[in-house]
Amino acid sequence: MHRNDFHNLYKTFLDPIYRFIYFRVGGDSEVAEDLTSEVFMKALEHIEKLDADQHPKSWLYTVARNKLKNHYRDRRQEPDVDKLAPFLEGEDGRKVLESMGNEIVLFEAMSQLSDSDRRVVEMKHIEGFSFNDIADITGKKSGAVRVQAHRALKQLRSLIKV
Repeated sequence: MHRNDFHNLYKTFLDPIYRFIYFRVGGDSEVAEDLTSEVFMKALEHIEKLDADQHPKSWLYTVARNKLKNHYRDRRQEPDVDKLAPFLEGEDGRKVLESMGNEIVLFEAMSQLSDSDRRVVEMKHIEGFSFNDIADITGKKSGAVRVQAHRALKQLRSLIKV
């Protein structure tokens, strides 16, 4: 791939890469923006390494995963209560607790899935990948990914109801 093609790559994948990172940094938009820009800077630096037969989407997600690994390795993440305070002021405490409770239940249930199942659910339902795209990225057949996603969601539903 050539540098001239980078603009199209950036336009196509900016939002999906941002969402991918945003979800993994706990909704911290500043960190997500910084890491997303680092991903695209790294991609621009190494755009020539992307072969014509290589899928740019999987390549960018690999760069993003590596940036996230480096981020968590280099920094110890702790929630910043001061950042959350403005969003909670004036809210009905019951609604806030209820929505936080739902997120916690979902997060705990997701953590009980196998890494592979959790990843497929995230890619399909959070990042918006198609089953064919997930199959390309994971090296599995599309039908196998569909079955895995179906079983993972079934398991997730049973974990949430318990």
